[in-house]
Amino acid sequence: MPEKLSFRRATTGDWEDVDIDRVGDTVIPAGEYLKGRQVELLDGTPLREHRVMSRIYRSEGYGRIDNEILAGRRLHELAGSGYPPELACLYGDYDDKVTVTDPFTLFEAYRGEPLRRVVGLLTALCWLASAGLAHRSVNPDTVLWDGEQVQLTDFSDATVFGASRTPSSGRKGWIAREQRPGATYGTVGPGDDMWAAARLIYYVRAQGEELHNREELTQVGLADLLDGVFGRPEERPDAGELLRRMGRPDTVPRHQENVRLWEEQRRFLAARDHKHPGAPVPRELAEPLADPGPERSMPQGSAGTPPTGTGVPPAMPVPNAPTAYPEIPGQAEDATRETGWSWGRRRRGDR
Repeated sequence: MPEKLSFRRATTGDWEDVDIDRVGDTVIPAGEYLKGRQVELLDGTPLREHRVMSRIYRSEGYGRIDNEILAGRRLHELAGSGYPPELACLYGDYDDKVTVTDPFTLFEAYRGEPLRRVVGLLTALCWLASAGLAHRSVNPDTVLWDGEQVQLTDFSDATVFGASRTPSSGRKGWIAREQRPGATYGTVGPGDDMWAAARLIYYVRAQGEELHNREELTQVGLADLLDGVFGRPEERPDAGELLRRMGRPDTVPRHQENVRLWEEQRRFLAARDHKHPGAPVPRELAEPLADPGPERSMPQGSAGTPPTGTGVPPAMPVPNAPTAYPEIPGQAEDATRETGWSWGRRRRGDR
């Protein structure tokens, strides 16, 4: 008998009950605390399903599932019918309005194998920045390449611009200094993903070699393109700026003012404050919500640096930021894995 699956469809918001055939019982990578499997609908649609690895990791895993759902829904709202192929695409998820003991996400089938070339990565990061999101786990395992197209996957550690930085649980050696245990400060912004993205660009150009010093950037012709990327996060060029340095247009649509997205961020911060009393709230979200008036597109320019009031709060410098920040990365410390902020959405009966 076919297995039954009920979920909320990402493109329509409608509740669906479908029959699926298992492709196999082999566990596939799905992000920390999560497990994945390949499934196929009876109509032949291939999907990948992510669930919490085990009840031992229920608390951490539920937070990662929340992150994937919120990132997927927000990107769908931004892109509409023109969802970018550079990003993994949420197909559906469990309905958070009902009690679910085994939450899950469904993604359209990933394309390709872990990245060995960087074509399209900057475009993917522009889409995230336009949606007000930081991925926080860019590395050769989460960026895929099928010979023609890049696809950024694994949103389980993603969070919104304006959230306080917490340690990333990404792959060792690919975590920016401001996201490592014991060194976090300030709020998340468009520069948070650029440190790892720059290392990945070098990694691909140097055919799998790690970056150690400035001379190595010059040797492979990347010194000008990556200038400033390894500095302080609030001063880094964003993905749109790197595209312009390459002479390529940034064609990602700018995030439009949307009251629902503001309210979503406020709900996230309220839930986080309930769990972590006293956590700082960005000033852009602490102000009373004003009527944005008629929707209008964000002014053209850097995808990651929208002006105040355009729907995506910019990153905020903080007084206790490090006074010295090395421009060229060294080998990363052996960081203890900790979870980042979840989106604050919890099911009844959990935690």
